[in-house]
Amino acid sequence: LSKNIHEEEPPQDLQEIALAGNRAQPELCQITQTVSAAQNAVILNEIAWMGTAVSTSREWVELKNISGYPINIKNWQLLDKDKQIKVIFPEDRELAVNAFFLLERTSDNSVPLTPADLIYQGALNDTNETLYLFDVNCQLQDKAVAGPNWPAGDKDNKKTMERSADFSWHTFSGQPQQGIYGTPKKENSMPIDENVPPATPSPAPTPSPTPTPAPPDKILIT
Repeated sequence: LSKNIHEEEPPQDLQEIALAGNRAQPELCQITQTVSAAQNAVILNEIAWMGTAVSTSREWVELKNISGYPINIKNWQLLDKDKQIKVIFPEDRELAVNAFFLLERTSDNSVPLTPADLIYQGALNDTNETLYLFDVNCQLQDKAVAGPNWPAGDKDNKKTMERSADFSWHTFSGQPQQGIYGTPKKENSMPIDENVPPATPSPAPTPSPTPTPAPPDKILIT
């Protein structure tokens, strides 16, 4: 006995994104402030806008495929507000489901012992900045806004800004690896709810006083 097994097809909009990577290199996408991000294919998953303890110029950006389908990111674009960063992904690169893509600024030394998937030029501003991710059709897939400040990340302690499950941002909360306070090419750390006060330790119970033994009864001899 035999039967035909049909794999589930991705939605039409994701099929167009996945298959459009064979087009010639496009012009830079136009940035429109009012357009909402789709956030249904590949997202900005982690941003080291503050650099590392070694150098503030050792910035890096991590993408993640959340679509449930492989995505070809050839000719996708990563741009910042003033287009100091102008990345057009040059090669056929299919991101598997839940796969990460690491971009390191200037050289592959920004994240020790974790190879970069792409090296880029250009700096992220610490304030008044926006980072945009466009698909091959110049549809806005995701963005991160510093208006004026980044919503997460720690400049002094060099902790990265990570994506939460609800697409908000939180500051890296784990233990550093190789001097990196972040999770390059790994699942993000868990967010810490700053509205929940720290647990107050319960006071130790007061020991009960030791009872004083009663004196023996006196015996009267007549």
